[in-house]
Amino acid sequence: MSDLRAELFCDPFAPGVWRFRPLLSRIGYTFSELPWTVRPVAAVETRLEGEAADSFRTAATQAGAAADLPVAADLFAEGVPSSWPACEALVAVRSSQPEAARRYLDRLSARTFAEGEPPTSADTLAALAESVGVAGDVVRDAVGSRRATAAVGRDIERGRALFETLHAHEVRGDPEADELGARLSDDGGAADPADGGDDSAEHDDADAPSAPAAQRSLAGSASAVPRPPLVRIYAGDRTVVVDPRTGFDEFLDVLHRYDPDLGDLDWESQLYGRKVMTAYSIPDRTAEHLSTEPYGEKIRTILTALGEAFTAEVAACADLDAETVRLELRSQRADGVVESTDSGAWTLSNQTD
Repeated sequence: MSDLRAELFCDPFAPGVWRFRPLLSRIGYTFSELPWTVRPVAAVETRLEGEAADSFRTAATQAGAAADLPVAADLFAEGVPSSWPACEALVAVRSSQPEAARRYLDRLSARTFAEGEPPTSADTLAALAESVGVAGDVVRDAVGSRRATAAVGRDIERGRALFETLHAHEVRGDPEADELGARLSDDGGAADPADGGDDSAEHDDADAPSAPAAQRSLAGSASAVPRPPLVRIYAGDRTVVVDPRTGFDEFLDVLHRYDPDLGDLDWESQLYGRKVMTAYSIPDRTAEHLSTEPYGEKIRTILTALGEAFTAEVAACADLDAETVRLELRSQRADGVVESTDSGAWTLSNQTD
């Protein structure tokens, strides 16, 4: 296997992270061997009020609609709080238990968008950390500390450096940028690392193809950071930057270029029967109902891997129509196999995190 790993520039309050949650979950589920490092970039630097908050709320609503994910009716009704505390909590979880960071990001974003309660207090952030198996004190002690602030600052700096040298990477899609603003303080990088030294050296690839003109316009900017989410894939000393808007097949192409055996793609053989039916103009949902695939077993496997997931996420991971998944989940809930959380996500009954 190639030395593959992925880096996710993110923010739990960013509408784009909510919009592409099903896709990112599908990538994480399909390529479960691929290690991830989450890098929060504090997309909401300071509290937003008035028109800025209204615009942000509209973007969040549109993101939920595009992804078929719930958005609370009163989301950000009293303004949009800064995401700094949540980002500091995220780097603390990453430092303590790297494998729990992606799941923690998902819990933070679900609390924000689906429940309409953006977590900002140390106690709330600590309770959510405990829900993914991380000691609450790890987060409680980190939020507001210079150490955690410095760690977020270094992640922001990595994002800034990426856009400044975007021409040195192979780029899939057209990554969007946000203004850096005042997110980097003068002394932010001077504190001790809060992430256990996981800030490994950059793996720039000077021989990679140049980015298209639209992307080169972002490169060289010292005042831009990635608009979350954005993924950078490392393959040894080569890197590929992938905009999630390009879709699953783009990630599949990149990852299988370096490791054709990576991932669990057994579903392809089961899809074959459905593909034949759809080739003869049978609608997707009809083909799914005619198929003998064990959807219930597949859904339980996905929930075991993800811990909790929304219908759209399960559908993406299973490559099924959302309505097919919704009906199966309701049936399994009636049988006591799955249950719904406060956010509307699904989890296996009596499951412990």
